[in-house]
Amino acid sequence: MNQQSKGYALTMAQEDETVRVVALRAGRNLDRRLTELGIHIGSELRVVQRQGNALVVSRDQARIAIGAGMAMKILVVPAKMPSACNDTDLNACAAEARA
Repeated sequence: MNQQSKGYALTMAQEDETVRVVALRAGRNLDRRLTELGIHIGSELRVVQRQGNALVVSRDQARIAIGAGMAMKILVVPAKMPSACNDTDLNACAAEARA
């Protein structure tokens, strides 16, 4: 499974949901900006607030406002999903995580 087919865009996450970043579909500048904000592959984020597709997320004690365009380029999976799911079918792993 290729890197971009894993997970779903951060814009799809629900308020109060905790997610783990699995891919960044960003260019060099945005990738650097996200890294400076502490958002990188493996980071866990909690969606604090939503306004349309724009979000406020928290990472550790920091709160970060993310616009819709930026959030569309951050692919995530539910944080409680087993890490082994990164290399298998996402639907099967989501079902396993719910069980």
